[in-house]
Amino acid sequence: MLTLSIIPLAAALATAASDPITAAPPDPTASYGPTDVEGYWRTDDGDTVHVYPCGDESMCGRVVASPNIAPGAPMPTDENNPNPALRDRPVIGLVIIEGFEKTPSGWRRGAIYDPFNGKTYRSAMIRIGADRLKLQGCIGPFCRKLIWTPGEAPG
Repeated sequence: MLTLSIIPLAAALATAASDPITAAPPDPTASYGPTDVEGYWRTDDGDTVHVYPCGDESMCGRVVASPNIAPGAPMPTDENNPNPALRDRPVIGLVIIEGFEKTPSGWRRGAIYDPFNGKTYRSAMIRIGADRLKLQGCIGPFCRKLIWTPGEAPG
């Protein structure tokens, strides 16, 4: 189950149409800048999040796969969401990253939502080379950093 334990985000704005499954795996020989975050990323617990452009020059991210769901098991839901009306949403397909502003040094002033605990964190993200996406999520003065690695589109 997705455990971002960091950042906030969430409120399913993006639609399936704005979440195309077309991103290619990162090219290890290519040069990436701090704002090149689009693609499929594996979280620290193995879930796959598709980060894609949305809205006016912003980035969003949607959970697209999880190896932590056993075949035939019920689909986990957003049961810890503070809004009771949203607790029945499946975690797969859930938008957990949104609202970022692009800066020369990365993406700032966004939010990451952690469906594991139902909390949303103010967040920043930056691409570090071909194989790392660094995220930082904060609640008040307390922050935590995560490193995600390249993932693959679900097949």
